[in-house]
Amino acid sequence: MRILVIYGESNKDKNYELTKKFINQFDRANVKEYFLPDDMAKPCLGCMNCYYNSEKNCYAFRQIYKIYENMTDADLIIISTPTYSGGMPGHLKSFFDHLGFLWLTRRPNRIMFRKKAVVLSSSMYLNSKNTLHEIKRNLNWWGISSVYTCDLNKKNIDKMFKKICNKVTLSKDKILLKTKLRFKKCLRNIKHHPENEYDYNYWKEEGWLKGKRPW
Repeated sequence: MRILVIYGESNKDKNYELTKKFINQFDRANVKEYFLPDDMAKPCLGCMNCYYNSEKNCYAFRQIYKIYENMTDADLIIISTPTYSGGMPGHLKSFFDHLGFLWLTRRPNRIMFRKKAVVLSSSMYLNSKNTLHEIKRNLNWWGISSVYTCDLNKKNIDKMFKKICNKVTLSKDKILLKTKLRFKKCLRNIKHHPENEYDYNYWKEEGWLKGKRPW
């Protein structure tokens, strides 16, 4: 199994150690790791180039693409992060902002619909509920249906790791009804009220405007 891990911090603390413990549940896994902000130091500027032109026009494209390329190759994507001020760290939010072009409302990659993802988060004082929800929501809007979350502060963490590992390895690929409904809504918007020509042409080339589906 090819696993891509994106850490929401560069410090190798308890969060990192528990993530390693989780990864060890998978036999013979090929693991690639990225640490934020070290591996993506350039924040999203909100210039909208990735929306209206191409993600290749982003000033941080080289940093984005090396992670994105490994993400499309991975069988499992793991997002591991501490909770900062009740939510995800700013540099992780910037990472998701950089990849906003992947949302169903823009130019989703058909590969993402068959991916599986795990979100791990810890918190010093508050629980990690908001962080887990935020990250899962982003991944769902990329088209990933199978997203499993785990609060690293919970008890019986070994039992939770084993349970999630079994789900990842044994569960069949599925596309949630929620994902299909979102796709259909975005399809109508792109087809009848396109925000820009670049998105419209992307959907047209994928064949989605004529009945094809990414799953």
